[in-house]
Amino acid sequence: MVWGMLCAWAQFSRAEQPSADVPSRKTVAIFADGRPRIYLDKAGSDWQKLAGVTSPLQSIGLPLEDLPRCFELLTGQALPTEAGEGRIPLRLKLLEGSKELGHQGYLIEVSDKEIVLAAPHPMGVFNAIYDVLDRWGCHWIMPGMEGEIINKTNLLDLPAGTITWNNSFDGRYEANVDNEFNLWRARNRMGWTEWNGVQHGFQIVYLPPDGNFKEHPDWYAQIAGHRVPVQLETANPQVVNQICHVADRLLKEPLRMAFPVEWDDNPQMSTSPESLALDPPNNPTFMGLPSMTDRTVILANAVAEHIEKNFPDKYVGFYAYTHHTLPPVAVKPHRNILLGLTRCGFSLIHYLPTQKDPTSIAWWKLLEDWRKLGVTIFSYEYDPLPWSAGMLTPVHLERPRMLRKLWEEGVKGSYTDRGGRNDAANFVTCYIEMRIKADPRREPEAELASLCRIFFGPAADAMNQYYLALDEVTRTNFPDHNFTNFGLFSFGDIYTPAIIAKARVQLQKAVTAAEGDPTISRRVEMVRCQFDYMEQFLLGWWAAKAKNKTGALEHFDHAMKLIDPLAAMNHKYIDAKAAHDQLYAARGNVMTQYFPEWINLQRQWSLLGPLPNRYAEMDFYEEMFPQAIFDGNVKPGQPARLKNGTPLQWRTYNSPEGMMDFSQAFGRHTSDQPVRAAYAGIRLDSPRAQSIMIRMDSFHPHRLYLNEKEIFHRGNWNSPCPDREVVKVDLPAGTSSLILISSQVSADDPSSRWGFWLRITDDKYEPIKDLRIGPLQ
Repeated sequence: MVWGMLCAWAQFSRAEQPSADVPSRKTVAIFADGRPRIYLDKAGSDWQKLAGVTSPLQSIGLPLEDLPRCFELLTGQALPTEAGEGRIPLRLKLLEGSKELGHQGYLIEVSDKEIVLAAPHPMGVFNAIYDVLDRWGCHWIMPGMEGEIINKTNLLDLPAGTITWNNSFDGRYEANVDNEFNLWRARNRMGWTEWNGVQHGFQIVYLPPDGNFKEHPDWYAQIAGHRVPVQLETANPQVVNQICHVADRLLKEPLRMAFPVEWDDNPQMSTSPESLALDPPNNPTFMGLPSMTDRTVILANAVAEHIEKNFPDKYVGFYAYTHHTLPPVAVKPHRNILLGLTRCGFSLIHYLPTQKDPTSIAWWKLLEDWRKLGVTIFSYEYDPLPWSAGMLTPVHLERPRMLRKLWEEGVKGSYTDRGGRNDAANFVTCYIEMRIKADPRREPEAELASLCRIFFGPAADAMNQYYLALDEVTRTNFPDHNFTNFGLFSFGDIYTPAIIAKARVQLQKAVTAAEGDPTISRRVEMVRCQFDYMEQFLLGWWAAKAKNKTGALEHFDHAMKLIDPLAAMNHKYIDAKAAHDQLYAARGNVMTQYFPEWINLQRQWSLLGPLPNRYAEMDFYEEMFPQAIFDGNVKPGQPARLKNGTPLQWRTYNSPEGMMDFSQAFGRHTSDQPVRAAYAGIRLDSPRAQSIMIRMDSFHPHRLYLNEKEIFHRGNWNSPCPDREVVKVDLPAGTSSLILISSQVSADDPSSRWGFWLRITDDKYEPIKDLRIGPLQ
């Protein structure tokens, strides 16, 4: 679910791991006795070629500028550019014909005669520069100058011999963000030069509906009997040929290592006879949807076979995601398939397999099943959790531990779905993650302790204990949820009062330890403000669970008021608008769950269902009561019969909470059972014609009808929030029917419950006194 980012990978073999320094007791002095012992030999370097790089590297700033700048900050003296007595040359070289190091790998050769930073590609040279600066004590903990830690020193040296860096585990990307964030990643050896090409929706980019759909509707998916431009009809040979032609063109770009055949990010897939014939007879279900992996692999194989003659070393890529997560049943992937194994549908807190969370075990089993098919795999992670309102996702050690395990098992690498921010909540996770990716032999706990020592100075011990306390979440069982997925919808369960109290004690110790040091105090204050904000939200949730309505609202309101002060410290510490919106939505979810009477939501309904919706097609039927499902005409409140003969009867249901939860009404189902659809209706009795405001929302697509005329439609999924959608309608005098049709598009989890909120008010949010509302019967 990422929406706008590009990935990149170094093409390394498993044997080409980060190598240890050549053992040597000898070092070569770089700066000693108050004077430089090297000079930057531009004439003996490929300086002009490196300085003239015109590629995505320009977007991160030129690392060539950091070398002399940091040297001067470290030593207090400028880096010489001319030979002098006792100076040896430092040269930057581009290697010819060396594919072993890939695009990010490099050599650092150190002797008494010269120091050479060499690589086959400019990014490798730049990585070598930052390797050297890291050894000299230059650190970039956060994006921007506030994250730069460079302390003056009297001695710089390097170990004599050859240092080789060539990572078999990688995860590079270029985000559509500012240079500050990109430069931060580059300084931590996570700059990019390659695009791995696995991205949602690129099939539609190949054949955009504008200019094509009118003339070639058969190029697009058939859904509910209609051609709809939401996905491509990949059973059509013309479509496959068009995609192959695009692959021929794009793969000529030397830095493009893969070509994507990833679906658009929605659950709708073609149900034409030709497409259905691509699915195996015993097709399994995942997240409530039939697996589309076989047809995905068939397309990927066709493109891979087409390109392998001219591009034998390049990949065709797609995600293992939602309806194409499971391995294929009846087709084997081509050897040049690149798979992004996502965690959509799995725990986003428990990354390592644990009995506390069955989905954590299932993810590693899924990884093993895909590996048996011989595909090249990288993991696709979500951090921070989408819809988390800028709060800390406590995976700052769990994620790096997982990365090490992936590397040990030979997985290609890991890509993180993260925007270009230096959030006060999650910069620690991002920094340690980059350190582990650059060298997976590193220990996550040691990296955390090092970060705290470098960044928090006298408050280091307390801050280290603070983050260790929050890490306890990953060893906690969550009895109220079978797993923790997107957003704040699980935060009240994953954190416990004991963990928060322990973290609070350590944070207060850090505040005290930092007193007298304005820089350290400012850094600790940044973390404290974020923690205060999260703590108030959790106190609100816990108060709601304890049925303390007043306390819940007070804490939620307090949390809301803490967002802007954090953003005022630095607008990149938190996305204030997103935080306000997401916290408001989370508050509504919690309050309507524990206080059903809150904001007077409609809780008594007439229900018809559940209805078959195996391919999530219901939302695409144009008729209110689609004849493709029902046998004969259907009216609100009247009995109905499905075409398979199943009789259905409207029944009255009283929701126990503010949300009208279909799964509570019809019974919950598991991920391997098909999604469903349903109707919910009410009768409106008004003594006069009047305008009413219908306020509602749902995660799932839905349509709303007044007197059998559609008045609202939202066809996509979305993070739900009571009152998000508002429809103003003119209600006639007398009796009217209001019907909502919901098309479930994924199995239930805490972030995507199958249900909706709805209430009817005047334009001042007040109930309408002369409007009677009840079930259809």
